[in-house]
Amino acid sequence: MWRALFILSVPGLILGFAPLGLCRDTEDGETMETAWVVDHVPFVHSETSCGHIDDYTEGSTPTGGPDLVYRYTPSTDTELMVGLAASDFATSLYVYHLDGGYGFGSPLAISQHPSEPRLYRVAVEAGETYHVVVDGSAGDPCGDYTVVISQMDTGGLVCPAEAMPEWEGPLYPDYVDDWNGGCGLPGDPLMYLSGDQYGCLILGSSSGYYTSGGDPSRDEDLYSVFGYGAPMSVEITPAHDTIISQLTFDPALRCAGEVSTLASLQVEAGVSTRFDLTGEHGVEVWVMVTPAETGGDPEALEYLYIAEFRGIDNGTGLPAVLSTHWSTIKELFR
Repeated sequence: MWRALFILSVPGLILGFAPLGLCRDTEDGETMETAWVVDHVPFVHSETSCGHIDDYTEGSTPTGGPDLVYRYTPSTDTELMVGLAASDFATSLYVYHLDGGYGFGSPLAISQHPSEPRLYRVAVEAGETYHVVVDGSAGDPCGDYTVVISQMDTGGLVCPAEAMPEWEGPLYPDYVDDWNGGCGLPGDPLMYLSGDQYGCLILGSSSGYYTSGGDPSRDEDLYSVFGYGAPMSVEITPAHDTIISQLTFDPALRCAGEVSTLASLQVEAGVSTRFDLTGEHGVEVWVMVTPAETGGDPEALEYLYIAEFRGIDNGTGLPAVLSTHWSTIKELFR
């Protein structure tokens, strides 16, 4: 970007200076060269894009608004998680990896969801530099936002290419677990899973810890499946110690009634373990996955788990979900 420069000539001396306000700080997020450095994770940064320049444009939906850039160089091979804790304008997120050939016009990853853009489990390599861009759209170009940049501990696990992602955003301090986090929370309390023609589904998901009011909390993932006729089971392989449970509930009252634990199993990190589910054909079953430890690392621990469901139906004709207080079942995992 060009900056105005005035030259003052004095016999034997030449002085150059730029007027105040024309030069920016060396780290202001305006371009890749002056991108904010992500020096820890989770990295949470609030900013306004208004008053900045439209330097980059990507995606099928023209961005066209001011954009801001963050630079991230991981110390280990990991998976990048990017989401928005808040935004009051139509926001796009994308990642460049210039040295890897993912530059302008062909970003490594992009999300242009109209209300909840997020980049989920983007594979990145140690020592390589990646640029995360927060961009506005032509119709809703700029505003205030809070971006969260984090990484997932895979524990050396390799998620199958056909695995369905959970799509929960990155965890951060005072995160609200409103993505399949249980009844009584904003959003849908459950994530509905459907099997293929053989009653199978592989899920590549994440769990972990975050702080809530200064206290450590656990990310709780609640899933709904239906019996297919064959015995139901889940084979789960987590990167950290994890508890998987089957919950019981009143089908008529659902979240409005009592919810309790029918069976529970603690699974060690890196160990594939089968967990049998109880339920007949066409009967809905709730499965909860949560970290085993009550404390954990509230600052940065977000980890991968792979869950292979067997014997589940395709989930057609799902009943409505009511909303009520979820404290009863949460107390079981504190």
